[in-house]
Amino acid sequence: SWIKDTAMRAEVEEEEIEVENPTIGMQGDIPNSEPSLAKYPPTEDGMWEESFGGHQDSKPRGPAAVALDVTYDGAEYVYGLAEHASPMALKNTLGSSGAYTDPYRLYNLDVFEYELDEPMALYGAIPLITAHSARGSASAFWLNSAETYIDVKDGDTGRVSHWISESGTIDLFLMVGSGPKDVIREYAKLTGFQALPQEFSLGYHQCRWNYK
Repeated sequence: SWIKDTAMRAEVEEEEIEVENPTIGMQGDIPNSEPSLAKYPPTEDGMWEESFGGHQDSKPRGPAAVALDVTYDGAEYVYGLAEHASPMALKNTLGSSGAYTDPYRLYNLDVFEYELDEPMALYGAIPLITAHSARGSASAFWLNSAETYIDVKDGDTGRVSHWISESGTIDLFLMVGSGPKDVIREYAKLTGFQALPQEFSLGYHQCRWNYK
């Protein structure tokens, strides 16, 4: 494949998430029928339905998630997962060398007085990880807007990232090139290029939030 022809490649392994009693509540053999809410098993709050702001959100198929592992062969460092108040070079969250006890979280939040050097979620979420070595560069773009957690660890052949989102489908883009500029260009072709700001908009910006 085109990935294997490059000096650096991303290896992908799909992981299945098992749900306890996934067929409980199904309405017999009725084609295309939805599960019966009355037959849901008594489990923890929020597993089969949730309430927020007066709205009821049912989960006909129960708790579900999608997950995937991406390995960057030969990579000593991986970068990305903006926005977090942590170094650009991602720290391990698993293994004996894990610097963080929690995974990186992608979930847009307005956090006042957020903590430094933590993988907690902040204002933006960009599910992109890039690795670079003397052999080339590779990026993985996880296209899923649901709440997502990413673990990073050392693997046998390079750094490993484990992605898990609370819902949705697996939609992964792998980009390879001779350097970081090449893979970022391919990423921009997917998401769009940043428009050059007008000259009058450049300058000092003072936020007035929290002023008395």
